[in-house]
Amino acid sequence: MKHAILCCTAVAATLLAGAATAHHSDSLYFVDDRGADGGAIRIEGTISRVRWINPHSEFFVDVPSATGGEAATWAIETDSVNQLRGLGWNDKTLEVGDKVVVVVSKSKFDDTAGRLRDILVYGAPGEPAAVYLEFKGDGKAEWAAPYEVYKKYTPCPGTAPFDAERQPGKETLLCAHLTDAELAAAKRDYRSRVLLLRDAQ
Repeated sequence: MKHAILCCTAVAATLLAGAATAHHSDSLYFVDDRGADGGAIRIEGTISRVRWINPHSEFFVDVPSATGGEAATWAIETDSVNQLRGLGWNDKTLEVGDKVVVVVSKSKFDDTAGRLRDILVYGAPGEPAAVYLEFKGDGKAEWAAPYEVYKKYTPCPGTAPFDAERQPGKETLLCAHLTDAELAAAKRDYRSRVLLLRDAQ
């Protein structure tokens, strides 16, 4: 019996260690300051894979090489399935083949991995694009422009800038749909304040 208890304890410890590794904090990423090195990296490419999993969903973006070489695949982590569904996301929000622009907090350990901050998902011909902008309702000036974009254009279903059920201080993603003309106008009006809406350098 004693041997069985020790064995079960060892197995439980192993499982808990694995869970702790999988459910990590944002400390793996440069998330504290958008202005810091790695705090806000803009990439542009095509989604090649989407994983709806807990505790962190993730998607992969193939980013073409600026020199014509092989594309780099970025792994981008976001929230859990339940958190994303609470923001109005579903399995059609991100699909393989979607053209996207993404702003991430870069990983401290992997040059092609990051934590999602903002994303622009281009629509099919004739369909609006979807813009998702990180937002915190703490009154800081850096969140003014994302909130303006959200209020100016058509909000996506399920988006709530102020949600009492979310953890205090936890960011959300404001979503708006923009036609081609609206997206061009948003880029013109907000490119100096919203990294996602700047043209590629």
